[in-house]
Amino acid sequence: MFVGRQQELKKLNMMYERSQFEFAVIYGRWWGSNPDKKRKEEIDILAVDDENAIFGECKWKNEPTGIGVLNELVEKSGLFNQYKSKYYMLFSKSGSPGN
Repeated sequence: MFVGRQQELKKLNMMYERSQFEFAVIYGRWWGSNPDKKRKEEIDILAVDDENAIFGECKWKNEPTGIGVLNELVEKSGLFNQYKSKYYMLFSKSGSPGN
């Protein structure tokens, strides 16, 4: 297991330990096809129940994670229209611009 994946799992487990998202019953990484763009997509963290979804992206780089990463995550979440509520989380080793 590489460092990035370890960090993803650590952050996700931290969220559950703090009981911030008790509704999620299934979680992990997701990858699949985007029929509109005709390409494969990957989401680092996906936690769901019948009505809600948390989408998360983890960046383990020595540079801040910008708004573009969030925009890409929101776009990818469009593949999951069955959820009533969607939440987005970014995890970054180096924070975000302006920190």
